[in-house]
Amino acid sequence: SQTLHAIGERLKQEWLAKQCGKTVPVLWEYAKTQDDGQKFYTGHTPNYCKVLVAADNQVLENKILLTSLQQIDPAEGVLYGKLSNES
Repeated sequence: SQTLHAIGERLKQEWLAKQCGKTVPVLWEYAKTQDDGQKFYTGHTPNYCKVLVAADNQVLENKILLTSLQQIDPAEGVLYGKLSNES
């Protein structure tokens, strides 16, 4: 069982790494403000990858916006993105 979990986690990390560098539509769902005051929105790609983007002074809820997937956070299993100017 532990072996299968390890394989599953490795495959997930490989899949997320392959998404970096792509620009995809993301459905933005909700925002959270961190302790330092920075606001991050959480959303999902069409392939259900979880994405976070810093979005100070922007309202993104229930919007689908093109987002450049920039880097992976392996510990959290999420991608960090940047809103595309092409949206």
